[in-house]
Amino acid sequence: MPRRSEGDFRDVPEGMDPLHYVLKVCEAIGKKYGNATIARDLHPTSPMVSGAVIAGLTSVGAEVRDGGVMPSPVLPFASKSAKCTIMIGSPVKIDRQSHINLRNPDGTFVDAEACGAIRDRIDKGVELPDYKKVGCVRPVTGGIDRYKDRVMSAVLSANCQVIMDCASDCPSYVAPQMLTDLGADVVSVNSHPGGKSPVRHPSPDELNLGYLAKTVKANPGSLGLAFNSDGSRLAAYDEAGRYMDGAAIFATIIDVFRPPKVAAPIDAPMIIDYLMGQDNVIRIPRGVSGLGAAVRDTGLKMGSDCAGSFVFADVSYALDGMAAGAYLAKAASETSLRQLLDAYPETVTGGDFVKFPWDNAKAVKALSENLLAMDRVSFSDVDGFRVGMESGWFHVRPGEAGAEIVAEAKDKMYLAGMIDLAKRALDASSKVSR
Repeated sequence: MPRRSEGDFRDVPEGMDPLHYVLKVCEAIGKKYGNATIARDLHPTSPMVSGAVIAGLTSVGAEVRDGGVMPSPVLPFASKSAKCTIMIGSPVKIDRQSHINLRNPDGTFVDAEACGAIRDRIDKGVELPDYKKVGCVRPVTGGIDRYKDRVMSAVLSANCQVIMDCASDCPSYVAPQMLTDLGADVVSVNSHPGGKSPVRHPSPDELNLGYLAKTVKANPGSLGLAFNSDGSRLAAYDEAGRYMDGAAIFATIIDVFRPPKVAAPIDAPMIIDYLMGQDNVIRIPRGVSGLGAAVRDTGLKMGSDCAGSFVFADVSYALDGMAAGAYLAKAASETSLRQLLDAYPETVTGGDFVKFPWDNAKAVKALSENLLAMDRVSFSDVDGFRVGMESGWFHVRPGEAGAEIVAEAKDKMYLAGMIDLAKRALDASSKVSR
């Protein structure tokens, strides 16, 4: 599950009604930006939350461009001259109220400073103007067509059999037709929205995709694609019916399309380094907050959080599972995904936890020096410290009351040796502060 990110206003203060909180947040957003383009998914509470979003924005005089029901990757193509975009939906649990995601017009996440300014406005309160200065709401059209045209011009064709699960939500209005137009033979399941509770959990994790898995296995040679409720995440099944998580999809797209460099999280699996070479992987913190900005600011073609979210510069800088599905379908039309996956080297993963005083600058500096002194092939200080070694890597990062060690290696013995090295470095460094 992706980590919570900037622009995610779902942490309702204790004692405040969730809908009233949305109203107050959008008053602050409207005051800061002046106009916004909004869209929503098909969760039963999303129309209600949309009303609160519109009320909050217009109450401070902001202009609202309402895209109605559409996937979040479409928003950059519907935003036009908007200063920000808001996607409504994707609750943590199906039985919870939809929340709002604030993004920049190009699909990147708003930064921490901008989110902090909005939260400050909420705490201080926003003065409402005279009713004559209330903002207006205008419908937005054409965003879906512009988005589809952009993806199709980037991907060009995808001549394969696809079985697609759209979580009975807004990707249903875009993804099946887009893949069909690219030349795929598409069979859709859970792609007929009914406006009530979804037929499966919206997260495209293997546990939630039993029906799609059975359908793909019953139709050998087909590619299975599954999206979350707003189209920002992707999971897949290869033509043998084997589940592909975000990292496997990322590796496959890299292998087929060979981008010169990619953005990947600091704990990306070894297969990404194996395919790209360590010098061609731009390390970013875990989560999705910095993914779009990393791709944009470094001039990359693509990046992924290795958990099912992707950014493709040829389309936009928004998290885009639907475009990833199109690229994966093109890959499947050119080669066997099963054979690609079978050819990748197997690895083992593991980890441990050690007490460590991250709030002590001397200890952290000592840890950095101790890790740099190791026999290593790479080193990164993003989101903790990552040490790349000849046949594996380990990542030492802040956790609750100590340090988490996450590692991956070619075999169990090498893995155990790396974890032991990390523990000894942590222990020696923590003694500096005593």
